[in-house]
Amino acid sequence: MKTSTAIAVVLFVCAVLLGLIQLWFTPWSVQFFVKLEMTLGALLVVVLVLAFILNESKESKSLRSGDRVD
Repeated sequence: MKTSTAIAVVLFVCAVLLGLIQLWFTPWSVQFFVKLEMTLGALLVVVLVLAFILNESKESKSLRSGDRVD
């Protein structure tokens, strides 16, 4: 879970940095910038969903095996 959280934070920071670069310097066209932001957003969602699924799977497996930790 720590790895997926780190990846999600990196993707979020990259999206913010791209937004600031676009705001101050306008290196890309609006269409290309929107595509970049949407791609980073989609990757962020995929990472978060996969992390959630893996975490729930691990917890479910531990509950079924009797290794429940409260």
